[in-house]
Amino acid sequence: MFLCKRVLILARCIGFILLICVQLFGHPFSVLATSANEKDTLIFLHYNNKGFAYEKDGVVKGPMVQYVNHIAKLAGIQIRWVKSIHPYTQIFSQRTNYCSYAMVKTPDRENMIHFTETVGEVHKFSVISRRNDLNFNNAKTFADLIKQPDLIIGVIKNNSYGPYIDKLLKNQAHQVMQSMTLKRLFYMTHNGKIDYFLVTKNNTSEILKSPPFNNSLKSITDLKDLNELRTEFSIACSINTDVSFIKRLNTAIQKTPRVRLH
Repeated sequence: MFLCKRVLILARCIGFILLICVQLFGHPFSVLATSANEKDTLIFLHYNNKGFAYEKDGVVKGPMVQYVNHIAKLAGIQIRWVKSIHPYTQIFSQRTNYCSYAMVKTPDRENMIHFTETVGEVHKFSVISRRNDLNFNNAKTFADLIKQPDLIIGVIKNNSYGPYIDKLLKNQAHQVMQSMTLKRLFYMTHNGKIDYFLVTKNNTSEILKSPPFNNSLKSITDLKDLNELRTEFSIACSINTDVSFIKRLNTAIQKTPRVRLH
């Protein structure tokens, strides 16, 4: 009888401990199931860029969301959209199955991440500067603008703007200041830390209309070389992503018209 009571007490203790573990860490079998499902899922990162992908009322929308959802369905791949403040940092990490919906392919990057075939192109960049800055009044091209020695340009860290712009930035590297996010570039220009930065035309209007930028910043859209520019981009995934995903995406991409963003 004494032994039975001790066994009963021990069983209750073990049960209590298991209950606490489940509450803290979740059910062990559900954890295993989640891990297995994650291996079959690509995680697409976005940072609320209305020209490409953004979240509204809990739903991720935008032209690149529609495109990625479509090709993923054709490829039979599950995807999950996750908001990220620094998506490029995560893509270049050693993570598995982390992807960007739009990244410019360069020789250096191809050694660090996986790229699909080209999925789209950006037409036309604009320059954001302060309204009262007279340095921009006589500029006809971006190539002329970046040669002005007193002007500092801001860029997003680890970003590529395509071969033409990247070459100009490299030649004037002493005038380039990096930021982790696009929104930060707006503040850096507003506060006078940088003089201007580049952005695609389709994702600036709402930010420029909002305080404090609506009274301090302007968009320059008549630079000849930027208006003629066509910058191609691809889907990119972290280096530890299984290449079979890339092959399946490429098959679907070949059946789908390119995205053209203005």
